[in-house]
Formats: sequence, C-alpha cells, structure tokens
Amino acid sequence: MKSGRRSRNTIVTVVAAVLTGALVLAVWIVVMNTRPDTPTTLAGVKAEVMAVVDEIHGMVPAASVVDVVEEVETAACVRSGAQKMRIRHEITVDPELDRRQWMLDLEETFRGREGWASDFEQLNQQADAQVRLVTPQTIIVSVVATADTGVPHVTILSTTRCTEPG
Repeated sequence: MKSGRRSRNTIVTVVAAVLTGALVLAVWIVVMNTRPDTPTTLAGVKAEVMAVVDEIHGMVPAASVVDVVEEVETAACVRSGAQKMRIRHEITVDPELDRRQWMLDLEETFRGREGWASDFEQLNQQADAQVRLVTPQTIIVSVVATADTGVPHVTILSTTRCTEPG
C-alpha cells in the first residue's frame, strides 16, 4: 500500500512539474514575441514588479507581520547589454496566521482579475502552499508560504523582464 501511495505521489509531482514547465514556456514564448508598451529601463521594470510585490505584501494582515527582508539582484539577460532583476521579498509572519487560508484568498483575489492567471498548489500536509500569478503584462510572480526553516514566512519571488540593451 505504501509503495502504491509513493508511486502515485511521484506521478503527481512529475505531472505538476511538467505542467509548471509548460506554463513557464508558454509565458516565455509570449514575452519573447510581443512588444507591449511597458518600461524598458532597469528602474522601470523594477517598479513594474514591485507594484505587484507591494500589493501582495499589503494583503498580509499588518498585525501578522513580524519582519521583512528584501533581496534584489541584477543579472544579465541573453541579449547583449540587457539586464533584469531578481526580487525576493520575504515576510516573516506570526505563527497564528492561517497561511493556507491566506494563500487561498490570495489566489482567489487574483483569479478574479481580468487578464491575470493564477494557480494554487498545496506543497505538503501542513500549511505550506504556493500561488503562481501571471499579470496581464506577463510578469510571473510566485508566492510561497512555508515554515520550512522553522519560522513561518511568506516569500514573494519574481524576475523582471529584460531591459532594452543600452
């Protein structure tokens, strides 16, 4: 019985990974083949992503926020001279916050918005979960709620679009 359950879990994990990869590939193809009227400077693309990060952060009840750490790093894009930013915004939250319910509410909020795509994934039997969002501007944002380090936190991850080569 355990072997069958483990095998089923492996299949579910592989299918989820393949579907996530297909979603990322589809979004990448759209991004590479469209030229939306959006910012092209490093400051502009960062502001575009930070608007979403700040909105998500604002949805965490203020009384539940214990600490915030933000890391932003600049990286080179494939196109010569183009750059992008990787953003990691970690909110340490009160252990009493129902992270799973908060994540379900987050996903429902964005699912109802025109032009947005969202996906909720339960990561284990505890409150750990992930929500993936794609904005109308094809910005991908992952929100992970976990206590994997022993401290409950919500981490918002995103990478900006590439700037125009300068």
